[in-house]
Amino acid sequence: MEALEIREAGLVDGPDGDRAARRWILEASAPIGGPVLASGGRLHDLARLPALVAMAEGRPAGFAAFRHRGAAAELVALLAAHRGRGIGSALLAAAEAWLGAHGACRLTVFITNDNLDALRFYQRRGFVLERLEPGGFAAVARLKGLDPEAPYTGRHGIAIRDMLRLGKALCAPED
Repeated sequence: MEALEIREAGLVDGPDGDRAARRWILEASAPIGGPVLASGGRLHDLARLPALVAMAEGRPAGFAAFRHRGAAAELVALLAAHRGRGIGSALLAAAEAWLGAHGACRLTVFITNDNLDALRFYQRRGFVLERLEPGGFAAVARLKGLDPEAPYTGRHGIAIRDMLRLGKALCAPED
């Protein structure tokens, strides 16, 4: 893994944080459907969510954006500029630590049924499948203003139809 510095990315129009990193996050989110993403049945604006940015050699190398309220948290986006270098793993670990320090005890993430790489990534890091929403992609398509009847084909030539919710405990269960 390359030497990474992971830090909070301040809001573009906020008084603190790294505005240049936040702008990079918004630009880099294009391949994953951003800067407004549909997850968990709602739309999320990456400009308004807490985020961490990974820096390598002084340049942004990835980001994690999430939302949390109380003990529940959702990872809305995780993106590494380069695959297989440990950036995503480092960002996920940092996000889990940040969320745990801010009171979150459970982290969920939503992926589509075609995203086998993400399914493998999250399962290898302790996430378990909590729910399958057959036809859930149509709801996402409606949220984003897309044609829910379009025959979307995703990664590996798999038709995108369903949403999967994965979850992970961030704190020990109470006895």
